[in-house]
Amino acid sequence: MIVSGVKRATVRLNGGAYAENLRLTDGRRSVEARRVEQRTVKLGEASDYYAVEGFRSCREFRDYLTRLYPGLGLDDEVMLIRFTLKS
Repeated sequence: MIVSGVKRATVRLNGGAYAENLRLTDGRRSVEARRVEQRTVKLGEASDYYAVEGFRSCREFRDYLTRLYPGLGLDDEVMLIRFTLKS
């Protein structure tokens, strides 16, 4: 989804500063991208970004994140990182 441009954001549990220039991977291929936004939000707020994450629904997005981060609740803070692919 990253390489095709469908995915334009990611959510991470751990905060920290991310570089403006990123190398993103789908596990097989990688692309260069530029970070356009980084902010800390509650998971409930991040759920509004499910479409730019490449998910079909808010529920699918939250289910995916809670599998990655067991015990993650809607009021827990996550890092939202939006990016654009470099041409």
